[in-house]
Amino acid sequence: MFQNPHVSEMIPENFSEIIQVLTANQLPTEDISEQIDFFSWKEDEKLIGIGGLEQYGKTGLLRSVAILDPYKGQGLGTEWTKKLLHVAGQRGIKELFLLTTTAEKFFQSLGFQRIDRAVVPDSIRNTTEFASVCPASAAVMSLNLSAWTEEESQIFADYSDFFVPERNTQYQIMGDWLGSVNSLDKAIDLCCGDGKLCGYLLDRFPNLKMTGLDGSEYMLKTGRQNLHGMGSRFHTQLFQLEENNWRTSFQNLDAVVSSLAIHHLDESQKKALFFDIYQMLNPGGVLVIADIIRPASEAGDTIAAEAWDHYVKQKADQAEKPEIFDLFIRDNWNYFRDPDGDPVDKPSRLLDQLNWLKEAGFEEVDVSWVFAGHAIFGGRKNR
Repeated sequence: MFQNPHVSEMIPENFSEIIQVLTANQLPTEDISEQIDFFSWKEDEKLIGIGGLEQYGKTGLLRSVAILDPYKGQGLGTEWTKKLLHVAGQRGIKELFLLTTTAEKFFQSLGFQRIDRAVVPDSIRNTTEFASVCPASAAVMSLNLSAWTEEESQIFADYSDFFVPERNTQYQIMGDWLGSVNSLDKAIDLCCGDGKLCGYLLDRFPNLKMTGLDGSEYMLKTGRQNLHGMGSRFHTQLFQLEENNWRTSFQNLDAVVSSLAIHHLDESQKKALFFDIYQMLNPGGVLVIADIIRPASEAGDTIAAEAWDHYVKQKADQAEKPEIFDLFIRDNWNYFRDPDGDPVDKPSRLLDQLNWLKEAGFEEVDVSWVFAGHAIFGGRKNR
């Protein structure tokens, strides 16, 4: 519908316009002040929507999200809210809160969860909206902006064969790494997703048993459905990759694999993970990672972005499903088009990660495949 919509921050001089829009949408206006950063969504100077953010360090309050009357009923509320979440992430907000009396289901569809008022941090509890403007009966909801959402999990599960470059080739190469292990009995997959990588490895190595770990209940359910025929050879476990509590649960492993997950960790978290995985492995065991990597230059970003777009478009065209490429573009799945746009994505340069693997103790550290900003690399624990 819109050819060139843009988001910009509103200034205090716009407050009369803000109050007018909020009043028309039956949203509170009594505490509107410069403490709230308001943003507008416009197309050719035509105002489509507004929304506000109150930021307190790494926490924030989302409020006053509204679409103007001429544009209601077209599904734009979802698109506009996602843009505001993007702005919040760019500003360093890690956890976002809101209060609502009428739109709980809408915000649930975007990943927000209702929480008890008792667990709300003081920075949010002390805001005027929380303390006095909204009634005590209002639902309090929160969203972790550092987390992968269930909506994203479902989209990825549905279209991963299109979105992941040369997926079957990647599986084969990762399987070749595992084939080099003398006695391959037990392995884990960090962020197993739909379970297809585990399925390939279990088919290829009949004596292998695997545990698929993931932070998404939807993904774990999908993985169990896809691999129901594997019986006791495949188990699942809910976990958070960045946390430490799961790491001592797995010892004497012959392999650890991970696809498109570790880029969600920052530099220090990657280093700690590599060290911990080294402790989990048996002598001669391998860690194999398939992931997006951060190019060393803007030119590298452009090359990776073009290659990834071309691959997905080609796959969609071959399947006669151009709408899949449209979805890939619309929802900004190509990280390299906007490398600093999504706080969830924190890929590191390939050379840095190879060095961190060596620092953790790994030997035979190597790269086996690189394409469209994706790479397969890993190392072996000394025999």
